[in-house]
Amino acid sequence: MNREWLIETWSYNTWANLRWLPVAPTCGGDDVMRHILQVEARWLQRLKGEKPTRNQTINEAQIRKNEADWAEFLATCDFDRVLEIVGVFDRGTVHMSCKEIALHTLNHSTYHRGHLRRLAEEAGIDWPESDRCYWTIR
Repeated sequence: MNREWLIETWSYNTWANLRWLPVAPTCGGDDVMRHILQVEARWLQRLKGEKPTRNQTINEAQIRKNEADWAEFLATCDFDRVLEIVGVFDRGTVHMSCKEIALHTLNHSTYHRGHLRRLAEEAGIDWPESDRCYWTIR
């Protein structure tokens, strides 16, 4: 895993989130979309030593802001720096590197877009393909 790959993967993540943005409200997925965007912002806040916040707007500007903020951070961060994470996981205090947190955050977003797909299927609504291979061949 290298810096360029992670920044590129955030571009994919933005593309995928933007594809789901208009669909999420139609299938009852507003809370899921908000959760995706909140978690993306909150992990970055932790990495920067800031107190995580919950006030996340669900719109294109926020999705693009998350990408820009992550790209700026990833361009210069020390991937191997280890953070002490308290109160996030059920194990109490854990230690994770910056690169592990960045990868976890991307995987978390992908996981919850799968959640959105299930909601869309259950509601009988067409969903956007958002797997990375579709981004690659777009």
